[in-house]
Amino acid sequence: MAELQQRYQGLTAREQKVMDLVVSGMQTKQIASVLGTSEITAAVHRGRVMHKMQAGSPAELGSMAERLKFTPSRWVLGHRIILWAGNSPTLIFSIRTYNRPI
Repeated sequence: MAELQQRYQGLTAREQKVMDLVVSGMQTKQIASVLGTSEITAAVHRGRVMHKMQAGSPAELGSMAERLKFTPSRWVLGHRIILWAGNSPTLIFSIRTYNRPI
């Protein structure tokens, strides 16, 4: 357990955030959107987290988080606003944001 805590403490603040997002079930593309980075950058961060935590899979990372009593954040996906014109829906705009609930 102490070794696991040391591994977690060895993560940078960004890597801890990425771990939070991975454990909460987000895919790399979604993580990139939350971080405001490219998908490649998000994949690099995710890979570093997996390597530093010595996790073979996101499920194993989740198991480690559980042992650390780590509670992942719950993120709410953005919403689409649709206007109905006659019989066909028209997408007005789509908000692609991820917000932590209050």
